[in-house]
Amino acid sequence: MRTFLYFAALFAVVTANPQFAQELRDFHSDFSDFHYELNYFFRVQRLDTSEEIAEFNRQSLDRAWDAVVSIKGSAQTARDAINQRAQEIGNQNPCLIALSQRLEERETEASQGINRCAVLADGDYSQAVDTGFFGTLNYAQRMATFTLLQTLFTVGTYNPVIWEDQIRYELGITWEYRESLRMANYLGLYSTNIRTGMRTANLNFENCVRTASSLFGVDANAIASQTQSC
Repeated sequence: MRTFLYFAALFAVVTANPQFAQELRDFHSDFSDFHYELNYFFRVQRLDTSEEIAEFNRQSLDRAWDAVVSIKGSAQTARDAINQRAQEIGNQNPCLIALSQRLEERETEASQGINRCAVLADGDYSQAVDTGFFGTLNYAQRMATFTLLQTLFTVGTYNPVIWEDQIRYELGITWEYRESLRMANYLGLYSTNIRTGMRTANLNFENCVRTASSLFGVDANAIASQTQSC
């Protein structure tokens, strides 16, 4: 009923004061245009940040795969040394059997180390992403939707028959401070925090997998050398 009365009052204004009615149409048009511009801005922010997160994860996957390839290569080199020595002294030699078992154990430990690195990196990434960026973006986008209704809301708050100047003032103030809806400073700060957190996570992950593969490489080389002592 209240909404109907506001529309009835607005219709009366349109009939009695076409100039004010045109002002309201202009406000509505401006707020609508700003709404679409804001939505585009928010979509770009979301897309750019998502692409950066995807790129950080791709880098980590590349590093993980490099470590896996390194571990497999070191293991194969040691295994070839064991097999070569087995052809010379027999594959039932207790020393070679012990070295083979030790190689398998170290390879398993190295692979588990890569697993632990990935788990730690996932936690670091989640912490980096959970900085408030997407929550703030969702809130800002939701608030931006109200710009489509701003003119009608203001007309519904103040009687358009007797409060023309107040409606002009309220709409003018809202329009003057419209950029606050963009929340660009907050989004910029949070996106910077995401990048910083992701870089730190990637560095930690790189050090972690590199350590796991390097330690295994040392063990594998030692095992390969020890075959000559069997």
